[in-house]
Amino acid sequence: MSTLIHKTERGRQALRFASLVAVFSMSGITGCNGGSSDPYRISAAKENLQPLPSLEESGPTAGRWSPVWRVTSKIADASFELTDGLIMQGSANGIDTYDGRTGALRWRTAGKGFSHIRGYEVSATVIVVVTSAQQWIGIDASNGRILWRHEGLGSLTTDALRGPTTAGTVPAVTPSKAGQKPTLVGIDARTGRINWRLDRQSLAGCSPNAEALRQGIGQGHQGAWAGGHYLAFPAECTGKNSLLLLNTETAKIAWRYDLSSGDKIPPSTFPTAYINGVASDGTTSITVSEQTTIITPDGRRPLHIGALPASNYSRLPPLLTAQGKAWVPYFLPRKGKIGQLVIDLRSGRLVRRLAERSDLAGDSQLLSAFDGKRIYLQGIPGVFSVTDAEKSTTTTITVPSTHLANPTWMLAMADSLYLAGNSTGTESAPSTTITRLK
Repeated sequence: MSTLIHKTERGRQALRFASLVAVFSMSGITGCNGGSSDPYRISAAKENLQPLPSLEESGPTAGRWSPVWRVTSKIADASFELTDGLIMQGSANGIDTYDGRTGALRWRTAGKGFSHIRGYEVSATVIVVVTSAQQWIGIDASNGRILWRHEGLGSLTTDALRGPTTAGTVPAVTPSKAGQKPTLVGIDARTGRINWRLDRQSLAGCSPNAEALRQGIGQGHQGAWAGGHYLAFPAECTGKNSLLLLNTETAKIAWRYDLSSGDKIPPSTFPTAYINGVASDGTTSITVSEQTTIITPDGRRPLHIGALPASNYSRLPPLLTAQGKAWVPYFLPRKGKIGQLVIDLRSGRLVRRLAERSDLAGDSQLLSAFDGKRIYLQGIPGVFSVTDAEKSTTTTITVPSTHLANPTWMLAMADSLYLAGNSTGTESAPSTTITRLK
């Protein structure tokens, strides 16, 4: 039988989403409909740039939406983030930032030192860049200045952090040394200092499952999930496979879930135990032997809600919580449909089962955004479902002119939806587009 060991740990929410960057090349910048078309490099230390005011976290109400502005760049497979009024676009040559209100180019990093960017995270107002050589670089998001550099700190906890990340501390896995297990470190995004280091002794006999973390999240894999300043990850604890929830601000384990001997992480095929997602308040959904369980951050009230088929499917939206309820997504692979359950976190009762929808088209990625009032989903490019979080009613919105062939990022902010990804166009001339819908 699985056992649950918990420690009480509460904290504040953080509101930023993280995404990872693949290695790709950059050949120029163009703009349209309010975007910038400046072809010249902008100094990363431009003195006259003032920080932009933060955008309010709110999406558009259901209705007729149209693009407010678009910015198109002649690159492919980019990664994006929005923080404090700035949209960041990562590339192997650096990071370009745009004004979230107008789409105007704000600053661009110099190319040197960024030739092999593996990924970046945004913590508060600092962009943390991680290169393939495990070089860590902290950049001031307001003006592009490099704040700090470190060599050999390790890798990000997984290849795909899902959901909001920590507000100030970025978790990393240090490389394994001969005869030693990997450890977790918490890196202060503002200074680059190591806030904490958790070895096997400080993790109560546990160490990160490096093999599972290397495989990442997706169908047939495990990986770690981030939500707020919480990190849920697979671990090996004195010979047992376990799942742990860590508060990255306090470096305390909120709870530990020990798995039975039959629950392997990771197996050669679809795992029997895995993490479905972590909400920004630390509420976590896990599946063990086809039984899905929701665990609140204090670890005291595991809620069993029954089997959800393929609930760790990599294109599902993250777990969401608001108003004492949780929205738990699941995927029906044979039908190709997405569903969501609404669970009362106080009683564990099923409040509502939302209608299952065919939200995916071909290789499209299911994108989600949440502003605390409305859940936005997009699987088919240009087709959005908007769910009222209080009433659990859903409206479908179609926008034919997003100019995105394969969106990979979406965020609800400033009464708008921000989308970005591969542009419509020819395969011989790849490009990336950022669009603001309102």
